[in-house]
Amino acid sequence: PGRSVLEPAYEPFYHGVASGDPLTDRVILWTRITTTAVSENVGWEIASDVNFSNIVNSGTITTDASKDYTVKVDATGLQPNTWYY
Repeated sequence: PGRSVLEPAYEPFYHGVASGDPLTDRVILWTRITTTAVSENVGWEIASDVNFSNIVNSGTITTDASKDYTVKVDATGLQPNTWYY
């Protein structure tokens, strides 16, 4: 399919999710959602395991057209030299 065809399984995260700017106790999480809503609450979680059975941090953030439906979270409370999901 052409680039204009969006995979429904990725909705609303067609742009993916990125992390960056890691420090010893935090990381920035970033995404952009595709929605027709006026505003949208986006939940996020960080876990110490791939099954997300041990959530170490989580929250909800609201985005809207004034933010171009982007979400940027400074996820804190992490441990250095540790893998997170």
